[in-house]
Amino acid sequence: MGILEKQTIKGSFWSFVGAFIAFLNVTILMPRLFSTEQVGLVNVLVAIATICAQFSSLGFDAVTTRMFPYFRSDKEKHKGYPFLLLMISTIGFLLWIFLLFVGGKEWIVSQNIDRSPLLVNHIGYILPLVFFLLFFNALDVLYRLLYNAVIGTFMKEVVVRILNLVLLGVYLSGVMSFGTFLTSYVAILGVPLLALMYLLIKKEKISFRPNFQFLSPRLRKEICYVAFFGIVSGFSGIAIVNIDKYMVASYLGLEQTGIYSIAFYFGTMVLLPARALKKIGASVISDAWRHENVQLIEETYKKSALYQLLMGAVLYGGIVINLDNIPNILTESYASGMIVIAIIGFSNVLEMVSGQGAILLANSPKFRVQALFQFLLMLLVVVTNMMLIPLWGMVGAAIATLLSNFTILLVRAIYIYHRWHIHPFNLPIARLAFMSSLATVVAYLLPNNIGGFWLVDLVIRSLCFLVLIALGNYKLLKEWANNYFSKA
Repeated sequence: MGILEKQTIKGSFWSFVGAFIAFLNVTILMPRLFSTEQVGLVNVLVAIATICAQFSSLGFDAVTTRMFPYFRSDKEKHKGYPFLLLMISTIGFLLWIFLLFVGGKEWIVSQNIDRSPLLVNHIGYILPLVFFLLFFNALDVLYRLLYNAVIGTFMKEVVVRILNLVLLGVYLSGVMSFGTFLTSYVAILGVPLLALMYLLIKKEKISFRPNFQFLSPRLRKEICYVAFFGIVSGFSGIAIVNIDKYMVASYLGLEQTGIYSIAFYFGTMVLLPARALKKIGASVISDAWRHENVQLIEETYKKSALYQLLMGAVLYGGIVINLDNIPNILTESYASGMIVIAIIGFSNVLEMVSGQGAILLANSPKFRVQALFQFLLMLLVVVTNMMLIPLWGMVGAAIATLLSNFTILLVRAIYIYHRWHIHPFNLPIARLAFMSSLATVVAYLLPNNIGGFWLVDLVIRSLCFLVLIALGNYKLLKEWANNYFSKA
């Protein structure tokens, strides 16, 4: 087993561990410990900081990914690239601070002073959040390219969430105020950055000294070119999954944002299995493009769509049939968010059935087109949210996400087919979609409150659904199991 496979397996394992801890934190503890407004505040602060951190990177996450091989040299401490990376990140951070204090802060205040005064009172937390996220992301990409993709995932997905779990436990004991919790929460987000910095220095394989002699005019031009598309694609990608929370807060206030954020999290659980497949598929597709092996790319495209739909259908169906039980997990304060869960979950199922089209395009010679699609998706998300939130509240925000994602997924699939004559759709996918939908409908129509207790109802309903979906997709599951165990 090669280093890439080992790193993928380890990273996926820690991602699943982190997802379990996050589920405990986000869906069990936070809704019971904090008001919906306080939950909304935490989510909006992180959303704003994440968008700002991506902007402040000035596209150098993409530069590191594509250009670091030109600098890679253990003997020469990677020819000054670590210094260049931190220098650009610092410039981006200072630029963001300048924009924030020139007019950005006043704009955020004016947009939220009436509906979200709690956000206005805690806006100062954005500054350290941006710093921690910006420099962690920069060093994490660098560390991954030094063939250690696990430590960043472990720190971000597991350590931070365990520390957050400890904070929630302390808050539950009553010895901590919400303000102290928020300060501590922001502080623990700096732990991964400190850990990565320590490990990079300890290994003594890099140097933070400048070395501009290696930066030839041609290399500088290429870096600027990649950085530009990195800004467009990276900023758009981050904004797409975070901007709706800020817009819900601006239009509806933090209370509705808290409900929307938790519901949105439930809906995105559908995507969890696809993350491991994407890491594996990205390596296969990238290598296939280098060898111009379109046949292998098409095969990966189709298989990824089929297996992602299978896992997505199981998770989405399991959520939909238990929509009446989920408020018992979250508390009744979040009951109004159930339709949001269904809509966001369906949007993510559509993304999974599209296979690895985004990765295919991003690694192809037409990678610029993927950046364009990301930018268009961001514009669609913003425009549709502006149109639909005033009409239908947080349900409008969910519909905006669904419509925007569907539009770009469809356009991207058409472009890939037009350019390379490949697509991910076939008869097995149609059969899987039909049988999974049928199993979901049947399980949903079972009598309410089976066994007289919601937890009993959840277990029985879910088991019936799993049996139905297994019987309906028996051949596919048998083929998948045979392939898995034959390669194990």
